[in-house]
Amino acid sequence: MVDNAGAMPKCVFTQEHFYWREVRPTRHLWSITIIYEAHVRGFTIHPSSQLKHPGTFRGLIEKIPYFQDLGVTTVELVPVQEFNAHQVIGINPHSGQPLTNYWGYDPVVFCVPKASYSSAGSLGQQKLEFEEMVQAFHTAGFEVFLDVVFNHTVEGNEEGPTLCFRGIDNEIFYMRTDDKRVYRDYTGTGNSINANHPVVRDHILTALRYWVVEMHVDGLWFDLAVVLGRGRSGEILANAPLLERIAEDPILREVKIIAEAWDAAG
Repeated sequence: MVDNAGAMPKCVFTQEHFYWREVRPTRHLWSITIIYEAHVRGFTIHPSSQLKHPGTFRGLIEKIPYFQDLGVTTVELVPVQEFNAHQVIGINPHSGQPLTNYWGYDPVVFCVPKASYSSAGSLGQQKLEFEEMVQAFHTAGFEVFLDVVFNHTVEGNEEGPTLCFRGIDNEIFYMRTDDKRVYRDYTGTGNSINANHPVVRDHILTALRYWVVEMHVDGLWFDLAVVLGRGRSGEILANAPLLERIAEDPILREVKIIAEAWDAAG
């Protein structure tokens, strides 16, 4: 067993307030919405992009003229929730080298932008730079969507690292089998969030409102959304409390939502 307490950030609180100088863009009708999906780092890191801030939120701002030339209405970012980019998720079958978590689909926390996507490199600065990016896209007439992951975390199966929810309350945050030591896995990652437990549900709703109200995101793409409709034993719920609360929430019901209608169970 390895003690990782010294390597994992516990909390970074910033009092810096971002002054929004924008009028939220008119929502584009679904019938004319054209979405461009982009990875913050992958889309901006190559030297051929010739950007001042490659691999960052500010780098995406520099690419706005490109999006305008394409004629898209909406930029959707694959996960920007904080994740462990050094997590080994497999081995390259050709080179034998370890494959790390590049895409970000294993979040450590739900409502913190990825720190390494900040050009400043200082903890907490990524929030301000994310807000700068959203404001720049809105000023240019674009919507900003996020691909959000609330169906699992970076902690893997029951033998995985303890980095977030397992250490807070393992019993309520994850779906478990009759053998309480073993997780149910409907995500292909080793764990499944127990999204309809009242505490977990409220935590997810708080995170969603944060991205919409505080960070001015216009749309949400839910990764493996079927998991969010399951009960603690994995059963599909006819009226899943989390999904009902999202549909009834006065803020979230006004947001454009795309939900992946599957999970690893089929």
